[in-house]
Amino acid sequence: MKIKISFFQKKLESSRLLLLAAIFLGLYALALTFSPTVAVQSNAQGLRWSHWLAYVVWAAGFYIAYLQVKKAIAGFDGYLYAVVALLTGWGLLTIWRLTSVFGMRQMLWLVVGLVVLVYGVRHPAILLFLRRYKYVWLTSGLLLIAVTLFFGTNPMGNGPRLWFGCCGVYFQPSELLKLLLIVYLAGYLSDYDELIAKISRDLKRTSGLWKRFRLVLPILAPVTLMTGISILLLVVQKDLGTASIFIFIYTMMIFIATGWKWVPLVSLGGILFTGFLGFQLIDVVRARIETWINPWLDPSGKSYQVVQALISIANGGILGRGFGLGSPTLVPIAHSDFVFTAIAEETGLFGTIAVLVLLAIFAQRGIRIALLATNTFHRYLAAGLTVNILVQSILIISGNMRLLPLTGVTLPFLSYGGSSLLVSFLSLLLLFLIADEYQPASSQGRNPPLLAVSSFLLISLAVIAVVNGWWAVYRGPSLLTRTDNPRRMIAEKFVRRGALLDRYDSVMVETFGSPGDYHRVAHYPYGTLFGYDDAVFGQSGLEASLDSYLRGIEGVDPWTLWQYHLLYGTPPPGLDVRLTIDLSLQREAQEMFTGRKGALILVNAESGEIYAMVSSPEFSPNHFGEKFDLLVQDENSPLLNRVTQGQYGFDKLSEVLQFGNHGEMVSIAVPPFRFQDVLSSANQDVLSPLQAVIAAATLCNKGISPPLRIALAVREHGKDWVSLPSLSSPQGVATETYAYLLNQPIVTHDADFWYLTDVPENKSVTWFIGGILPDVVEVPFAVALVLEENNPNLARYIGQKILSQAIYP
Repeated sequence: MKIKISFFQKKLESSRLLLLAAIFLGLYALALTFSPTVAVQSNAQGLRWSHWLAYVVWAAGFYIAYLQVKKAIAGFDGYLYAVVALLTGWGLLTIWRLTSVFGMRQMLWLVVGLVVLVYGVRHPAILLFLRRYKYVWLTSGLLLIAVTLFFGTNPMGNGPRLWFGCCGVYFQPSELLKLLLIVYLAGYLSDYDELIAKISRDLKRTSGLWKRFRLVLPILAPVTLMTGISILLLVVQKDLGTASIFIFIYTMMIFIATGWKWVPLVSLGGILFTGFLGFQLIDVVRARIETWINPWLDPSGKSYQVVQALISIANGGILGRGFGLGSPTLVPIAHSDFVFTAIAEETGLFGTIAVLVLLAIFAQRGIRIALLATNTFHRYLAAGLTVNILVQSILIISGNMRLLPLTGVTLPFLSYGGSSLLVSFLSLLLLFLIADEYQPASSQGRNPPLLAVSSFLLISLAVIAVVNGWWAVYRGPSLLTRTDNPRRMIAEKFVRRGALLDRYDSVMVETFGSPGDYHRVAHYPYGTLFGYDDAVFGQSGLEASLDSYLRGIEGVDPWTLWQYHLLYGTPPPGLDVRLTIDLSLQREAQEMFTGRKGALILVNAESGEIYAMVSSPEFSPNHFGEKFDLLVQDENSPLLNRVTQGQYGFDKLSEVLQFGNHGEMVSIAVPPFRFQDVLSSANQDVLSPLQAVIAAATLCNKGISPPLRIALAVREHGKDWVSLPSLSSPQGVATETYAYLLNQPIVTHDADFWYLTDVPENKSVTWFIGGILPDVVEVPFAVALVLEENNPNLARYIGQKILSQAIYP
């Protein structure tokens, strides 16, 4: 009875694994169905259904193939079959989610691959047939590659012509050549197995480089020649990714067969030397290596794919955006070369580690088949097939995350590519046929080089997992805030961005529309104050410095943030921000600067709150992208924030800013205050209005320099306002210092005000700084303005009027 139960459990083991894969992919398909509704958080959006065809074909195809293969193969490996099924189905649904056209083609290639698998397992003589005619197969493959040099095509219309085909059906001969090369190497090395063993013994007794070279030359020359011809043809085709895989296959299979430790070292040296020559002579190699070394030099040009791939991984974070909820299509050719980053963005670090674990299981099962093989041909063939799948996976994944230069090969079983998928299924077929023979336990562990290769593959996958975590978690926040990350703007189409309000809750900027069609509207054309929020040109001003609040990332309780991320893959609706700006004073100041160039800033000298800030001429942040070229070409420089970035010369102001024999100086270093990331710094010759107003506020506040601030409070939807703390502390100077300065001859005292004007010599600039005398009013104010013209009377008029409006609204 116990034996029957044990047998029954063993019989169901592989089917249970396949069932788990089907459940996971079924949940994936279900999530894709509802993803449009989840993205807009509304039932009004239609559902996706077409990908269910792919799921049904996958489920039916793999189940039927499972019954046939398990029946035909005595040593059927259920783990290997379940891993391939899950990887293939995951890739198929991901491709369909990215582009249904290529998803349909991949589904048809999957059917072809399963038919080949079912047919092949019934003909175990295939292995003998391949070994017997190994030279014919490899020669035919080389001729086929050579023919593509003249008659090949490219489905995309440009680039290397690596395919045969027409009418939408294409086949890449180099994929088949990899398989034929493995068969040739396995057959050749197994034929000379005894000679290799003899040479290995002789090498231990031989000294001298030349003598050792003469010993290995007879055995390595033919195989090196054939592999070299293959690589040369691929280099001529500019199929550098496949050429690099050939080098790895050759190196590892020679090492597995001989155990000569110097083989990998020589090959590594050859790869480095070849890479150096390629960098010097071939433009494509040079571009890829430059992109690998420093992709940040040209993130919108040559490095666009790599940079966007890294941002995609960062956007996935730990848990991912959710199935169907990310923006993986922003990475060019995401369905092929960058399918790993698509998985990373929507399933996060957990999903990508799952992929790496599945590849590790594939490696372990493939190496196990090789170790248990009954003859050296089968052993070398199983090892070569496993190495090919794993090395190709490692190279393309490493290229996706900038661990290695980008090779442009496919990710086996996952990427779009009919040729790649068919050859991968042929590899699976051969592994099953090798596993079908009797496998004595005594043969295990008899090949230390094979175990060393297995360790190398597993360690490589572990390194990839660590690097993946580096980009997803550690570097993720900095990558996501890059201005060339369009995902930020796409997200704002689906999540309402918070509004900007003045100190009395008058709305100045807000978001209109519905999920999927939100758009930002500024009710006043104060572009240098608000900044802009554009999908192409990024952000500036308050839109940039307050972005984490406006986007709903900061200021929200962790549970709400987690809930939205888990359900929708997005942050919650953004928080409204109350500014220190007084809209009536802002409009008054704007009107006085109409038609003129200059800047003004009015602050509460006690609290540091900015009540008005004008940079003229202004621009409207509405439809910023459409007007960008005109704004850049405008000679009046409307994009320049003259308050923070303007640098104006001065003469008399130096007597206020410097304290002569007192040996003190008013601090004009601007403290951080939620407005502008990049602020100008003063020197002995130039000054910004922002720095000047700090000096003025210090004189109005009895020698205490207030920390400037422009954001007062934030409010989550439906909740109360929460005050924002000041980001720095007040700084003070001695009492006699500010009293001494206020009594300087250049300072004019008029009623409640003190002020001074300054027209630097030989410059068409007029300064005005002033404020309310200490102890005159309850709330002291300070103002600094500059006109880009010689007009002291107008400067005094504007300065005094804005101060009067602040005191007596």
